[in-house]
Amino acid sequence: MSSGVKRLEEKGFVSAVSAAEWSEKMDLVAVGFHSAPSGCVKSISWRVSDSRVITVAYEKLSHISVIDINTSFCVHKLVLTEIPRFFKFILISKPETGSCKRQDSSFNDGDVALFLPPLPNISGSVAPDAVLYHEGQVENAKLLKPVKKLAIQHLDVLAVELPDFVYFYSGCMYPVFKLSKQSSDRIVNIAVSSSSKALMFLSLLDVNSSSVTCEMFDLSDLYSKLPELIEESDCIYDIIGCFEYITVVVQAMLDSWQDALGEIQLKLARFSLEKSSPGTVGDEFLMLLLFGKPSSELLVFLVNELTSKGCHSLRESVSSTYAGLSKLIVNHLIPAARAMLFHGQRLLKQGKKTLSGIRVKEEAVMKCVKVTGSLALKANEMLVVMEKSQAELDCFFKWLFYMLLKLSDETIPPELSQTSQQELAQVASFIKDNLNESVFTEQTPEGPKKRAVFRLEKVGQYLSKEWLKERISFENHSSMAKFWFGQFSEEEAVDDMADIVFDPCFDLSLRQVMMQLEGIITTDLSNAFCLHQSEVMLKHHQVSIDHKFELLSNLVPCFDTRFSEDVLYLSFYHKTKLYIVSSQCVKPLIGHENEFILRGLALNFRNSAEKSAAAFEVKSACCMGTKVCVLVQEKTDRICCYVVVLEANDLLQNSKAILLRCKKSTSENPSSVYSLATSKISSFQFPLNQLDFKDNPNFSFVCGVLVLSPGLDYSLLKVSSERKLASVCHQQNKRVLFLDLDAPLDEDEDVDCEDEDDDG
Repeated sequence: MSSGVKRLEEKGFVSAVSAAEWSEKMDLVAVGFHSAPSGCVKSISWRVSDSRVITVAYEKLSHISVIDINTSFCVHKLVLTEIPRFFKFILISKPETGSCKRQDSSFNDGDVALFLPPLPNISGSVAPDAVLYHEGQVENAKLLKPVKKLAIQHLDVLAVELPDFVYFYSGCMYPVFKLSKQSSDRIVNIAVSSSSKALMFLSLLDVNSSSVTCEMFDLSDLYSKLPELIEESDCIYDIIGCFEYITVVVQAMLDSWQDALGEIQLKLARFSLEKSSPGTVGDEFLMLLLFGKPSSELLVFLVNELTSKGCHSLRESVSSTYAGLSKLIVNHLIPAARAMLFHGQRLLKQGKKTLSGIRVKEEAVMKCVKVTGSLALKANEMLVVMEKSQAELDCFFKWLFYMLLKLSDETIPPELSQTSQQELAQVASFIKDNLNESVFTEQTPEGPKKRAVFRLEKVGQYLSKEWLKERISFENHSSMAKFWFGQFSEEEAVDDMADIVFDPCFDLSLRQVMMQLEGIITTDLSNAFCLHQSEVMLKHHQVSIDHKFELLSNLVPCFDTRFSEDVLYLSFYHKTKLYIVSSQCVKPLIGHENEFILRGLALNFRNSAEKSAAAFEVKSACCMGTKVCVLVQEKTDRICCYVVVLEANDLLQNSKAILLRCKKSTSENPSSVYSLATSKISSFQFPLNQLDFKDNPNFSFVCGVLVLSPGLDYSLLKVSSERKLASVCHQQNKRVLFLDLDAPLDEDEDVDCEDEDDDG
């Protein structure tokens, strides 16, 4: 042998390892723990094309987190209806040919969004999640997009299993395809061939019958739609990226919003209930404005409750809060909404070129575009209300500060003494509109009590999830605005111009419009662009493995699959036997039927060649191309584990090939089902005590054997088929041993396994 298995290093952890997954592009392994901050890590999957992101699922959470490996930040969360049973990244690719190049010159640049002005940075002091958005880019959408040089012909798809369907999400953003399944079936593994056949392999475990069915799907029809799917995915990535940017902006608005007037509103309510003079609180302040002298009760309230310093700080707090909100709306929210409208128009144009689902897609996109326009209108409406409210509040508190200084016989600054008649009119209007309390009786355990409510501003209601309590008034609009409102009030006019009219949603708050848009993106848009099983011709063939497995907790991990070229390798184990099966579809001649060649072999690991020798228990097996890596343990009092690498292609040459001919699919019989009885598969005795396989021609399929440290219980074998690396856990999964499965062997090297074990 020119290569073998060698130890690399060992690393210990405080918590037990619950999941591990190797990258196929880099020498990196992602490790999840039982005591993670969000709970026990259930499974991990790397993106196939570039390994720039990983997806992580937790045991009790119904979402999948997408994590950037360079920053360790969660850049996206795929929210699901239920806890995912299984998920895995797959890569659907298409060879570059002249016929698959796009003819439309408007998409030849590959990124029309470059014409958009970049979205500005969000300050980290304003939004904690601002690190996701830098250099004017929506970073999470950029990370989830495929690499530009691969964008035309490669699509990373995340397969997610739910009880009744298997969804295939493009870039973890939205489902492009789904397959129906029985709720009792559990997916074991998924693999896609690297050739243009685009065969998908699903291993389904029927919990009721304890049997496994292997289904091979011919995705040639879906494969032909790949350029269309990539174009749609590129637009939807940008739409979802802009929406998540808007979500961060709105959250920053909520965080920066300080209800500075809340305290003064409570004080005014208490004063309204305690004062003995007739009339409202507004009447008291109007008397102060007209005559410059307050009543005795108002004087006590102003001097003891408000004070001049409190009034001055309150004025500055309101001014800074409104300025921060205005900056977020003008510089971030409105540009992001405009960018989202642009990407929606791109998607609408792309959807009109397709031949399938035109009406459904167009309706969903138009719905998204209209609500996005409503969001932009609501942001502008909030700016108008904010500008008016800020001017009124500034005048009111400036006048009130002046009166408090005058009543306290303090020095009055010159700028406060110069008050115009227009400002006094604004103060009078503010008092009349906002200082007339609403008094009502509330039933409490102690009995009925009177309550008084003041609303000194109208901006906070736009950040609430409730309906607007005070709608914007149309009386102050210009004559041109009134004309357009009159035109759109007629139903016929709105129906004729339905494609260009955005609903202003006067009764809804900004948060409510955001919730509407989120529902449209996650439900309407996703359902419209998700291809159903009936829309794609799926020719599939089933191979049922006739073997009664014990329904143990480790049954799902005991299956592994891997495509090498067009040959599918399947390895599974049960107790002391390891089964290796290869399946190959042979292209027929014209007029002939397809042929499937199945080869299978069972391995019995023993400590010697004698039949009475003690058997080894197979603890784990992983496919890596045409090779299979196996972890076996001696079933004696003395624990001894081995890592064995086998060449499956050479090994299966010793087994008897099973030839199956596929019948033509009909409407009554859309698939062909074949049964593979494991009892008929020939067995092969594998004596592990004969470690010198180098000169033995009967064991030429052995690529390497490594004896692990005795006395340790190893488990959780994970391999990287491209990098030829592996990892195994021991000591209650708190230590991980890393292995090189393709290490060169020196002829003069004499490996002493026991010495290495002591060092380990």
